[in-house]
Amino acid sequence: MYPYKLRQVKNCDDFILEFTNVPSQENFIEDFTAAIALLNPELLDKGAGISPNDFMVYHYNSILGEFFLTIDIWQIAFVNADKEELLLMIDSRLLHHPLFDKIN
Repeated sequence: MYPYKLRQVKNCDDFILEFTNVPSQENFIEDFTAAIALLNPELLDKGAGISPNDFMVYHYNSILGEFFLTIDIWQIAFVNADKEELLLMIDSRLLHHPLFDKIN
């Protein structure tokens, strides 16, 4: 199970989804994209930080716009999007999936 929360970015009006336990990057990406399948996520690009051991950024397109999934070396993942509507829709899809657990 992947615990996550929707939280406000510090010193900003934007929100992100934060996943606090991502033990396997490959499994997480597969489970995450399956959970939001109704949004038709399409991987556009992926890239690493200074080295692939720092973090990975996955750039997706969906029916509601583009979003980014970032996974760091501390097994923490973040999802951010320019459109709050898209982030809330991702949150809604995760709420209905048994592998994701929203925490406060």
